[in-house]
Amino acid sequence: MVFTPPFPPDLRQRHTPGPLPMSSLLSLLKTQHQLLAALPLRLRLSYIAAWLLLTLTLLVIAVCLGIKRHHEWFQASALHLKQTMEERLKASESMIFNLGEGARARGDFGRTAISRYASYMQAHYPFVYMMGYQPIIKTGQRSRYEATQSLHYGKTVTIRDFNNPANPTPGHPDYWRQWPYWSKAATREMYLPLTMAEPYDNYMARYMIGLDLLNSPLLGPTVRQAIHSGKIEVSPPFTLSNGHMGLAYIQAVYAAKSKETPTPAQQEVTGIVLLTITADQLLRHEQLQNTTHLNIRLHRIGSRDESDDINSSQNPVDNDKLSNRLLPQFHTRLRIHHAYFPYELEVSETLRLDNLNATIFLLLPAISALLCYLLLLVAATQRRKQHLHDEMSRDLSKEREQAIVTLQAINDAVIVIDQHQTIKYMNPRAAALTHKTLNEVRDHPLSHALQLHYELETEAMLDPVEQCLQLQQDINLPQHCHLIGSNNQHQYIEGTLSPLTGKHGEKLGVVLAIRDMAPLRARLAASILHREERLKQHANEYAKAARITNMGEMASGMAHEINQPLSAIASYNEAALTLLEDEEPDLALLQRALQGSVQQAQRAGHIIRGLRNLATRQRTALSSVDINQVIRNTLLLASGELASKHIRLSTHLEPALPHVLADSIQLEQVLFNLIRNAIEAMPATQGHLSIRSHVLNTRICVQVQDNGPGIPAEELPNIFTPFFSLKHQGIGLGLTISQSLIESFDGNIYASNHPDGGALFCFELPVIPHAEPQRKAAHEQDYTYDLPG
Repeated sequence: MVFTPPFPPDLRQRHTPGPLPMSSLLSLLKTQHQLLAALPLRLRLSYIAAWLLLTLTLLVIAVCLGIKRHHEWFQASALHLKQTMEERLKASESMIFNLGEGARARGDFGRTAISRYASYMQAHYPFVYMMGYQPIIKTGQRSRYEATQSLHYGKTVTIRDFNNPANPTPGHPDYWRQWPYWSKAATREMYLPLTMAEPYDNYMARYMIGLDLLNSPLLGPTVRQAIHSGKIEVSPPFTLSNGHMGLAYIQAVYAAKSKETPTPAQQEVTGIVLLTITADQLLRHEQLQNTTHLNIRLHRIGSRDESDDINSSQNPVDNDKLSNRLLPQFHTRLRIHHAYFPYELEVSETLRLDNLNATIFLLLPAISALLCYLLLLVAATQRRKQHLHDEMSRDLSKEREQAIVTLQAINDAVIVIDQHQTIKYMNPRAAALTHKTLNEVRDHPLSHALQLHYELETEAMLDPVEQCLQLQQDINLPQHCHLIGSNNQHQYIEGTLSPLTGKHGEKLGVVLAIRDMAPLRARLAASILHREERLKQHANEYAKAARITNMGEMASGMAHEINQPLSAIASYNEAALTLLEDEEPDLALLQRALQGSVQQAQRAGHIIRGLRNLATRQRTALSSVDINQVIRNTLLLASGELASKHIRLSTHLEPALPHVLADSIQLEQVLFNLIRNAIEAMPATQGHLSIRSHVLNTRICVQVQDNGPGIPAEELPNIFTPFFSLKHQGIGLGLTISQSLIESFDGNIYASNHPDGGALFCFELPVIPHAEPQRKAAHEQDYTYDLPG
């Protein structure tokens, strides 16, 4: 007998990891929501705080990197502005030089040539406002000069002074149009009137013709400085005739140089060349992108008066926003590498939010949220695994306790030993059988508590424990195995040794399950002594036939009895599953449902144990059997049921069949099982049962055919499988037992569907050879199914 602990069949499936349900994104999100919902509120709040801290840290890092990148761009932009301005100043220097050289070479340099040159330069350099050669006029030349210029410009031109001391901010184009401040120049030794204002279409500067530059409060000091130094001089910023701020490049023009006049002070001044440029155009930076928010100005070196500074009209207006006060400001001052240019470039900017990459600020919270969400999922998964592990440990502990209780309650003696044959456990029944307690024999050899003896054995018997450990398969104790008690009495036992293996198939030990057979053997011995051999045989055969009949009846009743607890178990489990689907299941109601299921399972086990206690094992000797006589005996037993169902019977038995070596009662059991299955499959009043027997080569073939619905083709391979049945109340053991009995006689049994309809069962048995009329006992296989008599 093999001992199997009563583990619930679905326990391992309940905790076996399977593939995650990934059928849809919705189911995945639902699963994740359930995992996160199981976390404590405190842990979830801590992860939210971690997300906020991580987001803030990433934002600070992103802002710092953005500020650094923008500062590098700011420095590069300022350097580019400086280089652009130096190029423009170099171009201005080249213009003033060309004007000076032309004036020295050609006298008045020609108005037409200057006008063309000015138009060309203004087209290529938009910062050029006006240029021209302004001659020195002596007192005696004044009248002639005024008449000449009046004739040239078509209006009265006089040498004038402008006495408005104010230098307004840009945006006042009428500054030079305030006529009360204009007056005719007084008599002086020399004049330097504004004579040329080219290009010719520069009408806004034409009404300033005749302005005495040498006596002008704005340009006079610079003009005198240029005459004295002989170099290019740059004036302070002043308002041009168009209202914009500008600068004037002034260089004195002398008479032809000679070796005797080495210094400008000793040379005769004939006039000056004047180049005025627009400061806004000079500071403009069209080639640079995203520079509209740069504050650009020219600071006069050595001057603390802000009126000497030149601001670009592109400079943004500071609205004094909160962001301007919080965000950093960039400022740099670059020296212009021109000795005559007394200004340096100042560039400043207040960092604005749109200077930073807004996409990063949107992505960083999402990225940090994703990271924290993944960490939270990992924590939830680990917590879930720990919860399942704890639950599994509790279930295993509970099952272990149940297994121990079951082992202590059964009537069989169970002893567990390790691979070294050392006792590790035995139940109370084993302690009663060996007359020793568990504490006395634990960690002792098996021989200390149990010594097996074999009656009337002429050869040495192999140790069944060693066989079980070596073969790793179930080993039945030999017949006539017994123990010697304390009073030297023999205690006959039967039992099975089953191997214990680990998870990876390693050998752990053996489970020995034994049963005391002394009471049964005593009853059999008393019966043999008080009856004659023939009467005993007849009684045994009659008892076996009765047991077969009773077994069928008891099996039917047992199936009916077991069906009720099984149905109740299914109902309780369905109710429990329904409760588990609720979000907040009623634990009390769930516990009552599971308790009801356990009670019904115990009831079914009680019914099965009752059947097991009624059945015993007995060895049966094989003998020469007439198949036709077996068929007639079986039909006699089934005649009542055939008549009650109005089944029409036809038999075709071949006469003088050879005998077979078998047990007639067990053959009757097989045949009766096939006939009863046919009766249950056929209609009540239209059934037709056909039984045939004939010789097929060296075997006897018996066929049982009915006119029922037959066997479904897909179920034919499973028809002899244990516990498989096509009947609503069948337990699925009849055909399995029949197959085992036929194969024990070296025969075969088949099932098929007849072409005319109905099921066809056929079993074959070998005939007894003439040279060997009787089988040896060594080849016999004993199957005993004792039914209640």
